Amino acid sequence: MAGVLERSLKRSTFIDIRGMLVTGTVAVGYLIIGGLLIAMNSPLAPESFLSLENDPYFYLSTAVASIFTIQATGSLILYKFLTGVEDQRSQFVILMSYIGLGFGGAALRFTLSQSLNFILNLL
Repeated sequence: MAGVLERSLKRSTFIDIRGMLVTGTVAVGYLIIGGLLIAMNSPLAPESFLSLENDPYFYLSTAVASIFTIQATGSLILYKFLTGVEDQRSQFVILMSYIGLGFGGAALRFTLSQSLNFILNLL
């Protein structure tokens, strides 16, 4: 049973890290491109750039990236506790995972309600 749990946590960690990187890259790309368009006073610039109330792309991408962050760090914490904490590297990984879990949870707390409202309005 522990072998199955260990394999599933390891697989979940790797899948969610990939998802976190993809969604995080898209969100950072939106931030950079939108910021450059605003700085150049381009007519293509988003009107409500980085607004938690009026920029659905920003809060949807942040919510999805934070869900992947929470899942990846939670799986990594459980995997490390299951396989054992022997050295300082494992302790450091667990500490950084807890920090990532906190950041992901905080970002999700601020963006989840707007994301759900936006998705429900689309339906």
